[in-house]
Amino acid sequence: MIGLKNIIRLPVSDEAIRLALTRALQHQFRDNLRNRPPAVQLDCKIRGYLGEIVLKEWFSQFGISFSQSNYIEDDADIDIDLRLETPRKAYNFEIKTSLIPDGFKTLRNSLQQCDIKLIRRTEQFTDLRGDIHIQLFYRFLRQKRDNWLAAQQVDWSDPEAVYNGLQLSLYQDHTFLVGWIDKPTLEQYLAALPADQRVWSFAQAQKTFWKCNLQTVAHPPEYLRYYVMGLLS
Repeated sequence: MIGLKNIIRLPVSDEAIRLALTRALQHQFRDNLRNRPPAVQLDCKIRGYLGEIVLKEWFSQFGISFSQSNYIEDDADIDIDLRLETPRKAYNFEIKTSLIPDGFKTLRNSLQQCDIKLIRRTEQFTDLRGDIHIQLFYRFLRQKRDNWLAAQQVDWSDPEAVYNGLQLSLYQDHTFLVGWIDKPTLEQYLAALPADQRVWSFAQAQKTFWKCNLQTVAHPPEYLRYYVMGLLS
């Protein structure tokens, strides 16, 4: 069971946010999950890159590093794959980033109601890429922030104007590691569910997702580093 006492607030530096912004501005972004204005799409992509940066920094304090990063840009919130080389095999880590659904209002409620965001790309859950799936939350209400972003008039040619206009510095205090799951545990859980209860979606979504409730199915964040260190030993 995961509660507020288990989640980890990740340190986020101004430098990390600016690096995420630079990467996001350098790449085109195709929004296949929801139809959203440019500022909203850019903010989603920034969150994806930022999640990668701060999670790698968090792992590094335990002597854990990754050999490469892959970026899968076929979904609204960019998927980040981190590759971990071990003496036995290579493991792929998928990083998922989300905002709090407005109806849930708080991180506590989101832990109870939300799942790790596992996009269903095929009919078989065994086809999920990634050996470990990690969920980050940014403590902002999704629709409230989307509405605010959509109303902003920003000079996209000026990174400083984008940084200030989207109030990106706020991410420094609102970024949380909330849960994770390894592939064997996830497959065992989904296999035990009736086929019609394995997926979920939300209003205006163009995709469906595999179920993996954060509070009752996912593993607590504090165990993640020990699991990974075990893979390396």
